[in-house]
Amino acid sequence: MRVGGNSLNKRFSTGGSHPRLCTSITIILYCLGSISCSMSSSYTHLSDISVSGKVSSSKQGTVIGTVTVQPGTTGGLVASECSGITVMYNGDFYTSNGSTWTKQEVGAEQVQADWNQTTTTAKDYIKNKPTIPVVPDLDKNAATGTGNVVTDINVSGHTITPVKGLTVLTQHQDISGLAPKASPAFTGTPTAPTASTGTNTTQIATTAFVRTEVDSRMAANDAMIFKGTIGTGGTVTAIPATHNAGWTYKVITAATYAGKVCEVGDMIICVADGTAANNDHWAVLQTNVDGAVTGPASSTDAHIALFDGSSGKVIKDSGQTIASAIAGKQDAISTSGASSGQVLTWNGSAMAWASPSGGGADIYSNIAASTWASDSTYTDFGYRCAIAITGVTANDVAEVVFAQAEASSGNYASVCETYAGGVYIYSSVNTAITIPTILIHKG
Repeated sequence: MRVGGNSLNKRFSTGGSHPRLCTSITIILYCLGSISCSMSSSYTHLSDISVSGKVSSSKQGTVIGTVTVQPGTTGGLVASECSGITVMYNGDFYTSNGSTWTKQEVGAEQVQADWNQTTTTAKDYIKNKPTIPVVPDLDKNAATGTGNVVTDINVSGHTITPVKGLTVLTQHQDISGLAPKASPAFTGTPTAPTASTGTNTTQIATTAFVRTEVDSRMAANDAMIFKGTIGTGGTVTAIPATHNAGWTYKVITAATYAGKVCEVGDMIICVADGTAANNDHWAVLQTNVDGAVTGPASSTDAHIALFDGSSGKVIKDSGQTIASAIAGKQDAISTSGASSGQVLTWNGSAMAWASPSGGGADIYSNIAASTWASDSTYTDFGYRCAIAITGVTANDVAEVVFAQAEASSGNYASVCETYAGGVYIYSSVNTAITIPTILIHKG
């Protein structure tokens, strides 16, 4: 803008027709020669004015100022009145071409293009840019470490892409012996974290995890778990009080364990959990069969067993029952001359019928034994019959003579007992029978 005479006074006069033009502006005026300006105190719309006395011709006509109202808006500078003027508002520059204001953003974000801008008069030109040194590419020969450019290196299936700015050493680390990522074949004793029991993922399972997992599953299903040996010098010397089903011990010292006679080599197996000694919680599996007697795969009921050979360990079916074995031989014992109540005895030279010895004995004949009850007095004879006989006391002694069939069956005990009012007999069956003779010797 040219300044001459009273033109400045007219341009920014508060008394002119445009009192809104310069509410607050700082301007720098450049002119051709020396000028002097005096500002009236009535120019209250100018916040700051500075005038240069002598400037170079390249700066003539440029005016820069700061305003508090955006140019082109109500109360702001009018473009037609400020042609060629550049002002600053809110950190941005506004330039008037005489008809409109053009905003030139100063605080815009810098981009790559700003860095590359070389026109010094452009608004996005960056002054005083630092010089970034060019980093040379790496060695292109990975084996020798010589050259100018490094390309991808492939070692044992692994691709190594060089990074610009790093240094390739002539003595590089040999990784040819490392296992590849895909299907590695490890050597030595590789280790890995041990997962918790019950883990079911694709992570590596260590031997410790497998052992714990198998033990827990076997314990949960009462599977047989070998705990060691039992006996002198064994894992244990006695059955443990606290035990779990499935625990198994091998006998190394013959003895009685859990109430059962065991030989060396036998296996003792726990069949129930417990926290206290309990013989019923253990079973014995006999593995030592020395002295065991074996027989045929099958037999005929009631046939007599005979030893087969001279080993004493093998038996066979005789093909005979007791009845068939003595059939036809009963005639050798004659009942001729026998009296009721007599018994067959040996007189020193032959069998003969005679009255029972021990004079004073009471004889009872053909006594019914029909009522049997379960009894545990004798292990092999689970039934007892109470035969009522008047006058019998517990101090008396009884002799029971069974009939031939019952005597040879093995079903009846060879002992009997007296009680007040009768006699007890014992059997493994509860079949009603008739007893030929009972002798009672008074006590």
